[in-house]
Amino acid sequence: MNRFVNSDYIKYIKNFPIFDGDNICFYLGEIDTRIGIIRNSKIKDITYIEHMSKLIKRFIDSILLIKKEFSKCNFYYLMPNPPIQDGWINGDKLNQYLGISNEKNRFVVRYSFEEIIKYELNKINVEVIDLSGNYTKQNMFVDEKHLIENNHHFKYPNNFLDLLKDYFK
Repeated sequence: MNRFVNSDYIKYIKNFPIFDGDNICFYLGEIDTRIGIIRNSKIKDITYIEHMSKLIKRFIDSILLIKKEFSKCNFYYLMPNPPIQDGWINGDKLNQYLGISNEKNRFVVRYSFEEIIKYELNKINVEVIDLSGNYTKQNMFVDEKHLIENNHHFKYPNNFLDLLKDYFK
């Protein structure tokens, strides 16, 4: 998320063949909530909500500029994946993948982020897409059967892209 809002995203997006009526879909992944918010709020010694609100404001401002540049396109935002429970990743990969977080703060940040981002995107007429129901357990954490063992990546990333493709049919 930080890289996006701190870069020349208009120049970057103009590298793609975008035509009137195209769908432009933004996605901030689960890692953005896990690392971008949890870790960085601890480093900056501010609350999750304070850091999250600042980042979301910058993200919304970025989208508004992109909407202005591509005013005849349709805009969507894809919700991040659900958080990972403690115990799935262990050993050397634990800190690398999950950073300085635990399932409670990953859960709180992920679903607080959802609430705030949906509210803000609604104000600027960006439709929110949530495909996570296909791989979320009843407790609102990711269903590990879809993950590579001891890893936070999905076994079949094309399934995720297929869900998105089906959404736009």
